[in-house]
Amino acid sequence: MECLEALMHLAVLDPRSCAVVGGFRVLFDAVLDPNTRALNNPILYAIIRTLNDAESRAFVRPHLDLRKLLAPFTDLDSPLTERLQRVEASLHAFVVLMRSCAGLYFLTRFVSKF
Repeated sequence: MECLEALMHLAVLDPRSCAVVGGFRVLFDAVLDPNTRALNNPILYAIIRTLNDAESRAFVRPHLDLRKLLAPFTDLDSPLTERLQRVEASLHAFVVLMRSCAGLYFLTRFVSKF
């Protein structure tokens, strides 16, 4: 938990360093992890705060990070209880992101590479 809190602070204070060490990937993974459910809102707010700044917005990659949030809806191989927890966490993340202009921009900026 302390490591996630440190990554949240790093994402807000120095998003470039957070991106270089893969911190945003870890933060998006933590949002979907049932064991870190208590930190979902603080993690999402740290991401939204990073997205609010035009200079730091470039370090969050929507084509990769958004796919992580969408994955629970298409993952049929995991056990049902785990899948439902991840879908619930993903749905919560989408709702929180849609409640902010920066989050809405992030969600609509996604361009498929297909």
